[in-house]
Amino acid sequence: MEAKNLFSIFIAVIMVGSIVGFTAFYSFPDQEAGSDQGEPQAPTAIDFIAEDVNATVFQMLPSIKIQAETLETDIIAVNNSVYSIEGVKRVRGSFQQSPYTVLGTGFVYVADISFDADLNSQHVLQSIRTETPLQNIGGSSFALVQLPKTVSMHSVDEALGLTREYAFSEDISEALIGIDSIEGDSLVVGITATFIGEQAANLMAFEQHNLTAAPVPRNALLEAQVTSLESKLLFDAKPPYSLLDSVSTLESEVRALGDVNNASVFFSAGEAKIYMELEGPVEEDVFSNLKAFVEDLNAELAEQDSLNASISFKEGISSQLFSEKKAAIEVEMQRLGIHALVEEEQGFFSGTAELESADSGQAGLAIKNLFESIGLEATIRQPGNISLQEIFDSDLDKVHSVQGGEALAFLFFGHSLGETVQVEVNYSLVRGLIDSISAEESQIGD
Repeated sequence: MEAKNLFSIFIAVIMVGSIVGFTAFYSFPDQEAGSDQGEPQAPTAIDFIAEDVNATVFQMLPSIKIQAETLETDIIAVNNSVYSIEGVKRVRGSFQQSPYTVLGTGFVYVADISFDADLNSQHVLQSIRTETPLQNIGGSSFALVQLPKTVSMHSVDEALGLTREYAFSEDISEALIGIDSIEGDSLVVGITATFIGEQAANLMAFEQHNLTAAPVPRNALLEAQVTSLESKLLFDAKPPYSLLDSVSTLESEVRALGDVNNASVFFSAGEAKIYMELEGPVEEDVFSNLKAFVEDLNAELAEQDSLNASISFKEGISSQLFSEKKAAIEVEMQRLGIHALVEEEQGFFSGTAELESADSGQAGLAIKNLFESIGLEATIRQPGNISLQEIFDSDLDKVHSVQGGEALAFLFFGHSLGETVQVEVNYSLVRGLIDSISAEESQIGD
């Protein structure tokens, strides 16, 4: 389990713990008319929450909350290791029981850490990773966020069905935000508060989404020069069930090809199933006749709607027997006057061929012919790099610089260094900068 997910669970546990802590003492006031009220009852505390509230990070605070795992069982030793990091001013850490641990310890380390104002959360978190015995570390930063003047809240306990509009005395609140969020970011936050009468206590906001840091997918079609090629080919295909037996031997056959040093494949077979897309509705008695025929073949016909149906065969049926029964069903459909497009369920096949050199032309053609010999069309690509200094984004009328001046590309086999290729580049922008990028060669005119 990723540290980020662990920390999300930890935050949820804290929230739920807080809710339980307050609601356990909740009791409805006695409504019986004329009864002796006795001593005045303490005000009722009820937890409320608001979700999907727009907010802006107003100021980062020099403090983070972390949750991590460790094999060290001495809490003093762990706290001291964090405190010894340069710039850390205060550490309040403890062990808490947790069933969600990668190390299998049954506990996690939870801490609030304050540090010098000239440091940032990412720097401190990186120092914790390298200078302490903590592992699988997740964290959030404390910050001040600007909120709307008024928010709509509802009771955490849905059975109460309570709602209220809450007006902040100030539109600035403390919040737990993502470790990568920074001042000025636009967020979507949740807000929790405990109300005792009309008074709000324990008001806290927490980040749900960072709109500013959300990746924005972009793409571009351009030409670039090949700068490097790997000595391997990647291939994949979607074989129908009828080719199951033929596909099962492909790994050894690819490995035996000239210019191939080794090969490995992954194959996930689809179900023994065929789908029928009918040209028009089928009369009930005709469909019943087909269903009886299919059942005699030890299969099951299911009508999905008036124009679609499927036939499922018993698990483990050989591809040869499957093909024979499929052909028999198609003949029976013709006899019954049922016109339909019949297709098999497809599996997934992918693999890697390690080559003797980056010269992939001969090996690529041999793999292509091998797949075609069993009636299967494969996509074959050679990974490499292309020269790419920048990308012009016509929608934004902006040029994006590519870090390092190169991008990973998946190219047709048979290229040489220095060749110009046409590629479709897919990249994502975070805060206006390219965060991830890759390219795939496309045919002229695609």
